[in-house]
Amino acid sequence: RPHDLTEDHPAYIIYTSGSTGRPKGVVVRHGAVVNLARALRETVYVGEVGPLRVAVNASFSFDGSIKQLVQLAWGHALHILPQEVRLDPAALLDTIRRQRIDVLDCTPSQLRPLLEAGLGEGDAAPALVLVGGEAVDADLRDAALARTRTHFWNVYGPTECTVDTAVAPFAAEAPPSRIGLPLPNVHTYVVALGSLAPLGVPGELQVGGAGLARGYLGRPDLTAERFIPDPFSGETGGRLYRTGDLVRWLPDGSLDFLGRLDNQVKVRGYRIELGEIESALSALPGVREAVSIIRQDTPGDPRLVAYVTGELADAPDLRQSLRDKLPDFMIPSAVVLLPALPLTPSGKVDRKALPAPDRGPAPGFVAPRTAVEEVLAEIWSELLGLDHVGVHDNFFERGGHSLLAVLLMARIEKRLGTTLPLAALFAAPTLEALAALAARSGTHKGRAPLVAIKPQGHRTPFFCVHPVGGNVLCYLDLAVHLAPDQPFYALQTPEDRPHAHRIEEMATSYVAELRHIQPNGPYRLGGWSMGGLVAFEMARQLRADGQETELLALIDTLPPLSQNAVLPPATEDELIAWFAQDLARLLGYTVGISPEELRALPSQEKLAHVVHLGHAAGLLPNDFGLAQIQPLFAAFAANLQASRSYAPQPYAGRLTLWISEQTAATYPAELESWSRLAPEGVETTQLPGDHYTLLHQPHVEKLAQDLTARLSAAPERGLSSV
Repeated sequence: RPHDLTEDHPAYIIYTSGSTGRPKGVVVRHGAVVNLARALRETVYVGEVGPLRVAVNASFSFDGSIKQLVQLAWGHALHILPQEVRLDPAALLDTIRRQRIDVLDCTPSQLRPLLEAGLGEGDAAPALVLVGGEAVDADLRDAALARTRTHFWNVYGPTECTVDTAVAPFAAEAPPSRIGLPLPNVHTYVVALGSLAPLGVPGELQVGGAGLARGYLGRPDLTAERFIPDPFSGETGGRLYRTGDLVRWLPDGSLDFLGRLDNQVKVRGYRIELGEIESALSALPGVREAVSIIRQDTPGDPRLVAYVTGELADAPDLRQSLRDKLPDFMIPSAVVLLPALPLTPSGKVDRKALPAPDRGPAPGFVAPRTAVEEVLAEIWSELLGLDHVGVHDNFFERGGHSLLAVLLMARIEKRLGTTLPLAALFAAPTLEALAALAARSGTHKGRAPLVAIKPQGHRTPFFCVHPVGGNVLCYLDLAVHLAPDQPFYALQTPEDRPHAHRIEEMATSYVAELRHIQPNGPYRLGGWSMGGLVAFEMARQLRADGQETELLALIDTLPPLSQNAVLPPATEDELIAWFAQDLARLLGYTVGISPEELRALPSQEKLAHVVHLGHAAGLLPNDFGLAQIQPLFAAFAANLQASRSYAPQPYAGRLTLWISEQTAATYPAELESWSRLAPEGVETTQLPGDHYTLLHQPHVEKLAQDLTARLSAAPERGLSSV
């Protein structure tokens, strides 16, 4: 190491998600890490004698691992827990017992099942348990305090302040949201309107002192925005980090965490701006005022609830009207009509006084009537967090998405002994229809390539090819917003045969499938992302066979590298990292995983690491594990490798290209290659949004309007014979 190493030199860089979707590299100083080690020894570890056995219960990509690793400085022994142990409460508890673990660091979500399994009892009682990363509720605190042999600590801190900023022992007399006193050499300020807030007055937590990072790697603008000059300490060159967290001082001198200043919340893995929901509600006819909040009337079950005032007749009508303005994951689970919003003495909306919604069934509710419907209702209730599921409820309208659909089918198979293809949800999205299908269906072998998303209508069908993940649930919104009489079929990666290794092979297979529906052209083809490449090759093969394609619709598809030139195969680390990023973006979230992060892991642990990230971020349900993720990854990997090796020949026809604003700004030169591959002409339309939001509300409406216009402009010939 350099002889002139100082405490201000970088010790490590760790990435954390950014609100814009671009991960931020936090550059942490040597001095900050050393201070963390000393501070924990002087606070949390006080009174503990002898070398301790410290569990390394975090991935090295999470900053929580740092405070475990630094315990080597004091001679403590580190016990690195395998990935599969961290994900299994029973296995983790057994390891704690057998290895006689003294110190465990975990999240509240991980602690809850550990307590239920017996943590803190008998010989499974660590001396210290440090709980951080999420808010602690009263039930969890009380369950922990019942274990008298273990000391539990609430630890709080942003990555930018080197893991931990404040700590507080669990205490029955204190609110569970108490995050305690700052660590030694760490300065904390509660700031309201630019001034220090008095006792009990909420304000933003700003942090300075020895724990501060240098800033963000290669992001001077963001560093200047979040790391600001310190006007309070009087230190020359002192800085503060603006956490964006709302806190207040308690009478005992500790900090109480109240929430986020930016009003951004997360429900089922989706980041949601409450202000967007309130704005959409306020724009509806008859609405005078609107407020939206996250309620957790049932512990561990956060729900989005909206409250409105005005001349309104029916709350369910409001929810239906919101579907034209917002994506499904932003639709409140309940809309409550109030004569007036409750106010605080200062005249602001008193959110704490908003009443709990009536959790009874909605008007017109029809309860399950058969044994199969009752089983399905139980499964839907578990997956979607619903109190009441009626036979006319629609899986997607009640909050279902692609990953939950995978779990739905797995649970149907487990409880009913019936294996349904995922595409069955298109034909039978209501509980009544799905129950009828399950009752008369036997076991299905895998899934067929052709999916009838919307088979009704007299128009010439539109066939749309899957993206790189192989699934076609992403086309649901687009199909719904096309003309009511426009048949819409999708082609998905089949499960009952080996994955294709070349785009040409996929195209040949899919052409054979679509000709079962439409034996002769002219055809209407399309695809989003990689699906556009397959649709392009299908059109080329059909032309070579004497069949015309009158519409070739490519949706945010980049052209291949060049004719007769291909990309090298992706490595396993690249495939898994890109798979995780794509899966998260499809669900409206961003994860900062990289191939470099995976490189140090054994091959068998790499996908497990992705599952762990998904659970930690609230992105994956708890029972969505390796068994569910492996087939998704297999399809993704095969499709991605095929697209990288594709070197197409030119297509003797025209194509229509829809490109998102983000893609157009990022890849202007690459997009020009489509003109070479389709010399007869490329018509390009730019749409708002990015690669993923293009297919969701509100941007999908514009795409659907344009596509409908293209489909209507082509002459209708109907189907010859099927």
